[in-house]
Amino acid sequence: MALRVLSAALILLTFILSVRHGWGMLSSSPQARAMAEELRLGRTGQIVLGFLVLVSGVLVVFPATFVAGNLLGASLIFIVTILQLRVRHLKGALIEIPFFLLPFLMIYLHHPLRR
Repeated sequence: MALRVLSAALILLTFILSVRHGWGMLSSSPQARAMAEELRLGRTGQIVLGFLVLVSGVLVVFPATFVAGNLLGASLIFIVTILQLRVRHLKGALIEIPFFLLPFLMIYLHHPLRR
């Protein structure tokens, strides 16, 4: 029971953060614009990244697409980590490591509504 509650809380957290960050990139918020400029990412790349982050957040919510959403989210975090290493921003890349591991923890815990 406790693992289901933990899994549900992680899904909710992932969904909220994905919507927040994805929408911020799509709407070109000042924070997202600053991150994109720092990573030398153009407006098109920012829109694609924002859209994919939104999609991964929505996919995580449903049991049938749970694993695909988590793998997409982990891939996107990995891409952001690579972009940070490309501009020699080691601290930012290290900060991403726990967020990279979180989708794999969620896959291990399974979706709380799975049968």
